Amino acid sequence: MTSGHKSPAKDPIVIRGLLVPVDWDEKGNITETAVSTYFEEEYRIERNVRGEALLPFLRQKVKVSGLVRIDNRGKKVVRVEEYEVIEE
Repeated sequence: MTSGHKSPAKDPIVIRGLLVPVDWDEKGNITETAVSTYFEEEYRIERNVRGEALLPFLRQKVKVSGLVRIDNRGKKVVRVEEYEVIEE
């Protein structure tokens, strides 16, 4: 691990990967999703209107652009600004 602290990105980044569920409530409902990239990185999706709009596309390839921050658990979280489903 590095000792440096990463500040939030100022410019949007583009992430491509598979939209996957990563957390569930006690009833089995999905409470958190993430984009799992082709480089085995995981970017949690911030829960907001655009993030919720991705739910119908679970287990599909997506391209997401937005601002990334590190949350209090040390996880990368992206605030979705734009997204598209990648067709095969």
